[in-house]
Amino acid sequence: MQVKYPGFLLVFALGILQASWCHSLSVTAVRFDPAVKEENFKKADVEFSKSMEVKGVEISIEKDNPFVRMPLTPSKKGKGYANIRILSKRMYDLLANLNGDTSHLFKAGMPAYRISSARKLSSPYRIANVEVEFDDDLIVTFGLMRSESSGYWISYPEHFRIINRQLKREIKEAVINEGLKAVK
Repeated sequence: MQVKYPGFLLVFALGILQASWCHSLSVTAVRFDPAVKEENFKKADVEFSKSMEVKGVEISIEKDNPFVRMPLTPSKKGKGYANIRILSKRMYDLLANLNGDTSHLFKAGMPAYRISSARKLSSPYRIANVEVEFDDDLIVTFGLMRSESSGYWISYPEHFRIINRQLKREIKEAVINEGLKAVK
């Protein structure tokens, strides 16, 4: 059997590899908190793709039993909200095996994102929750807020911040637009 388009197959395969390589959230910095070192984990601030940061990530120091726990946003009732979650096994494994040295990590550009859901809330102030996925590796829940004086704005999870100004503008616009669609 003769393949008529071998060049097409090579280009197709390279395209798949490039797409998975380019759109993959990377860890670009890790800062362990020397004041917090429990028996089996350390807390760290983790920077992703030089664009965003999650503070207070619990990372195992036991190599036999690696784990990662993203910080919870505290609630008035004492439980916590999981507003930052890991979606991929690749990201979980990467974080679980960090030791503070990021010199070997790939330094990626701005991550791709998409709105995965928007849900209306019954509160007169926080009117919607909007979930944003970053490169299919991390999902973050933002709140669409309404105020009488300043209109609409977004609420970030307590332990999350966007460093990249362009990404911050784009996320703000997308969250407001999708949140308003959900409440109508």
